[in-house]
Amino acid sequence: MKEILARPHDERDVASLLAASGSLGSGNHQNGDKAVKGFLIGIGVLVLVIAIAAGWLIAQATGQKKGIASAGRKSGGGAKGVVGEPIRDGQFEYRTGELSCGNPTANQGNYTQIADGQFCILPVTVENIGNQPRVLLSGLQSAHLDNGDKVGLDEAAMEELYGELVLPVTITSGEKLELTFLFDLPVGVSITELELHDSPLSKGATLTVR
Repeated sequence: MKEILARPHDERDVASLLAASGSLGSGNHQNGDKAVKGFLIGIGVLVLVIAIAAGWLIAQATGQKKGIASAGRKSGGGAKGVVGEPIRDGQFEYRTGELSCGNPTANQGNYTQIADGQFCILPVTVENIGNQPRVLLSGLQSAHLDNGDKVGLDEAAMEELYGELVLPVTITSGEKLELTFLFDLPVGVSITELELHDSPLSKGATLTVR
């Protein structure tokens, strides 16, 4: 029987095969690196977005609890009126009672809250005149002061005094909710306007204090 021997490749064939193999491996390695880098960049962007959103939410919550709002902002560009008159913004109609300022404390039953400066107390009835439920947010209700500042509701004091009747609260279509707004102001400062909002995107309703 004849023995058939495979003819060995010459040196040039071997070199060509090795070069092609190396090129293929290098290409796969580069594609893998690009995929890993793209994945890591995507994760980094996602983490950054989450961090920014978390920071914004913490700042909003802290500001609402302390009754802090941006200073010097102009009042809303929507409906205008005076305290005591009904006024609307979006789906909400606000009916305000008498604004009482200069109060060192606010009381509800056996509970008392002491102001850092003075409490301005405002009874408010909010009615949802729209067809859909709406959430009333504390951070959207504010007071403009005669020193140019703007303050939000003292949500912490409201929660201690009124329990479940605090914001945010969902008001269904046709429902009325009676609340008491508390603003904690420095002594000697007065409220000139109230700015009330149905939503962050609404124009806002402005009530002038007589």
